[in-house]
Amino acid sequence: MLWVLGLLLSFAGLLVWLEFGCMFPRSGGEKVYLEAVYQRPKFLATVIFSTQAILLGFTASGCIVFASNIWVAAGLVASPWQQRGVAIGVLVVVTAVHTFTPKVGVWAMNALSSLKIIILVFIIVVSLYIQRSLVCHLT
Repeated sequence: MLWVLGLLLSFAGLLVWLEFGCMFPRSGGEKVYLEAVYQRPKFLATVIFSTQAILLGFTASGCIVFASNIWVAAGLVASPWQQRGVAIGVLVVVTAVHTFTPKVGVWAMNALSSLKIIILVFIIVVSLYIQRSLVCHLT
């Protein structure tokens, strides 16, 4: 029953997002819709949406993981407050880049996404090659 309920909720969400996409074909999704609905005071929807995305979204946890990995890569042991400090710094820099130079932010996101796809394809090709080599070696 829970799987069926999950299916129905997901389908309802899909229908909502399809409606948003048809009404507001610009990119931006939920933020574009909220800006169209709540026009006064100006930037209300933008500030609330960005605050929610930063505080409750995956950005904060991603910055904490990044900070932890930076300390490990440097070969240092950091206290939780040091890790949080680096995470807050990363969050401020990323927010500033996307606020003041959005084109640079979009370019950086596209470049990093392309790099992730290239690395993923490389991993797939190497794993298939290794698997083929093992099968040929065992036979």
